Order: sequence, then C-alpha cells, then structure tokens
Amino acid sequence: MKKIYPLSLLSFAFLLSVTACKKPNTETDSQTFSLKNKAMASGPVSGMVAPLTQTYTENVGSQAVANRLIQSNHNEMLSTGYYVAANDSIYVTVAQVSGSRLPQLVLGTPFRDNVRPVRTYYTLQVGLNKIKADQYGGMAWVKYVSSATPAASASLSFGKGFKPVPYFKKNVTSHADWLTMLDSLSNVPDVIIETDRALVVARRDDAITYKTDDQQLLSTKIDQIVDAEDAFSGIDGSTSLHTKGPYKYLITVRDPANSGDYMAAGIGIFYIRSLTYRILQNTNVGGVSGWGLWHEIGHIHQQGPWTWTGLTEVTVNLYAMAAERYFAVTPSRMNRDGKWTSVDNYFAIPQASRNFNGTVANANDTRLGMFYQLWLAYGDSFYITLHKQTRTENPSLTTDAAKMRYFMLKACNISGKDLSDFFKKWGLPVTQSVYDEITALGLPAPATDLTTLRD
Repeated sequence: MKKIYPLSLLSFAFLLSVTACKKPNTETDSQTFSLKNKAMASGPVSGMVAPLTQTYTENVGSQAVANRLIQSNHNEMLSTGYYVAANDSIYVTVAQVSGSRLPQLVLGTPFRDNVRPVRTYYTLQVGLNKIKADQYGGMAWVKYVSSATPAASASLSFGKGFKPVPYFKKNVTSHADWLTMLDSLSNVPDVIIETDRALVVARRDDAITYKTDDQQLLSTKIDQIVDAEDAFSGIDGSTSLHTKGPYKYLITVRDPANSGDYMAAGIGIFYIRSLTYRILQNTNVGGVSGWGLWHEIGHIHQQGPWTWTGLTEVTVNLYAMAAERYFAVTPSRMNRDGKWTSVDNYFAIPQASRNFNGTVANANDTRLGMFYQLWLAYGDSFYITLHKQTRTENPSLTTDAAKMRYFMLKACNISGKDLSDFFKKWGLPVTQSVYDEITALGLPAPATDLTTLRD
C-alpha cells in the first residue's frame, strides 16, 4: 500500500494563491487547474473522453456475487477511463457523497500488464490525494467494495498525471469520435470499449488496425454473449438470488504473453495479441471465431456442485453452445467439428468397460456428448432449472462421487424421467445406492434411448 499525502485546507488555499500569480494554462498542484491533463480540455477530444469527475457507488465484492450465483469469481474493478505512466505523480480529489466508506484507486489491468506481479492499491482520503505511481503504471481503476451492507458513494476528480484513453461507450460514443480519439490520444498505449456487460481493454495500435469496424455493433454482440449465457444459467432476475451481479466482465489482451498462453478466464478474460481480432471485430465475436470468447465467458458461469474432476473443459461448452445458438451459427460445433465421432467411438466400447471419468479418447468432446444429449432431449429449460435449483439449495459437495450423485438425481427430477439406463450406458462410476435412489423416485423411463440422440 502506497502512502498518500492529503493537503490540508490551509495548504490548499496557499496553492490557489500561488497559482493565481502564474501564467494561464500552466500546470499546478491544484486539481482545479490541472485540466490540461484531461486530453487538452480545449482540444478536439475534450467532450469525448471520460469525465474529469465521476461518482462511484459501493457494492458487495465479486466473491460475494460468485458465492450467490454459485459460479466463478470475476472482475470487480470500475473503470475510470484514464491511464497513469510509471513513476508519475498523480492527483485525485475525493468527496464523500453518502455513507462513510471510501473507494481505493487501483493501477494495473489483470493479464494486460503482464510485466507487473500484482496490481497496486491506494487508500484514498477525502480531499486532495497526491500519489506517486508505482514503477509499472497502467490503466487506473476504482475498487469500491464492502463486506457490510453497501451504503456509501464518493466522487473522484482526476487531475494531474491522469491521461485519458480512447474510450468508446456503447450508445454514447459515435464512430467519428472514436476515430478522433484514436488519432489524438497518442500518449497512451491502451483503449477501453465499455458495453452494458463488459469492459474491453486493448492496445491502441490494435484498435487503430480495426478502427473501421462497427464498435456499436461489437458492443451489442458482446452483451448478447453474456446475456445468452446468463439466460441459459437461469440468471433471469426472477428473484434477488437469480439476478446478475453489478460488475462487468473484463476482456483484455495479454502482452507480452507467457510461453504456452492462448486464452483463459479468471478475474479477467485474456487473449494473446495475435488473437486480438477476435475481440475487436464484430463479425468474429458473433461468428464461428467467437467460440473462444463464448467459451471463456462460459467458465465464469460453471457451477461447482455438478462440475466434478475432468469437466472443467467440458461443461463450459454448454454455455458456448448457448451463445452459438443465439447467433444462429450452424451446424453446431458438435457437428461442424465432427465431435459425434468421438461419442460413437466411446459407445463402441463394451458397456462393462466404459468409465466416463477414466481414460477416454478425445475426452472433452466425448463427455460433452452426454450433457448435450440431455439438452437435445429436454432443451434449455432443463439447464435453466438445474442452475436455479443449485443456487437455491447451495449444496456443499467436495467429492466427485457426491457431485455425480447430485447431478444424476437432479437430472431425473428435472426431466421427470428415470435416467438410470442413460447414465449406465455412459459409464458413470457411481455406487448402486445412487441407482437405488433413482428407482425410489418412481419415475418412468424415457420413451427413447437418449444415447442415440444427435443433432
């Protein structure tokens, strides 16, 4: 944590008196007279960049959101629209709007700033905060979370040292303004595209490469991905439990990349730079090449109680396929990439020798077949109900056996069918007691053999 030196009111008044004797437009220590840092406030981009003063509202942390939705933890940072150079002196003035707690200022974007070990957090105080940036610099963010009931808000005025970045905001920024910012703001390396559901942080030079693309349509498609996967997950706002979280997905480029990097999801979603076109071109986001983004956003939606060992890269594709259907991409990936062949090869093995969790050729594709066949039989409503019931029950399951049992019983109850034959043919390695529990439900068997379903 870096030490901050707030100015007293007396010192602040003195600075104002000194400033009044200087030439107009000269940079001073006062927040009031540091407008030249806001991208030449009198220049062509003055009305396009992020506001000099912004109000932020406290909320629960992202882990609390993840715990409620029973999914993975993700981003909780709020955008400022400003970049800070390494080792620079920066000024930010804070005013308490409501409550008593204040936010933190954060430097560094997860995955994007791959040279830094961790982000740097600065505790803020009411008044003018003078901060020495760390040796890395980077995009400035705000973190405003509380483990108590959120009840605070604060305004931050960004002054000396805060450099505005090209900032496209959905339904606000025009394409012409975007081009002007890309051309004029050459002293920053990054840009931000803010949609209703996501924050995309990319290199400015890559944004220039794809500047002719339709950023409004791109923003809409990114939102449609998240919305489609939320819908598949039963995040429908029907109750507070099933309501989306307050934070936006963070999507960025990892540069420089580590050996073996491609794309991944965690507290942010990253692509390596050679794949930047997949997040900056709307035709790729909503087409076959969008699979990677659909997949990584899917990782955030996965629910632990029915994701046992070996399924991390399997059930994630249920969400990707929900996005695929939303964009009407046909044929499905199962057909397009010949994945049913792996399923057919698995069923060519004698039933007594099949082990769903064992060594399976093309395991991810094969195992996906089981979950996809349940979708073919019972549709989106099956998985919507599964997600919502899992959130409601919030079971504490720590073993693969417990997670398989939970999923199998849920599948039978939700479908209204005895799926014993289906699970036995798929070779789920559970004890006979699980099948005894299924029998005790007194449900009829499906009219057709679900293992034969294909699309």
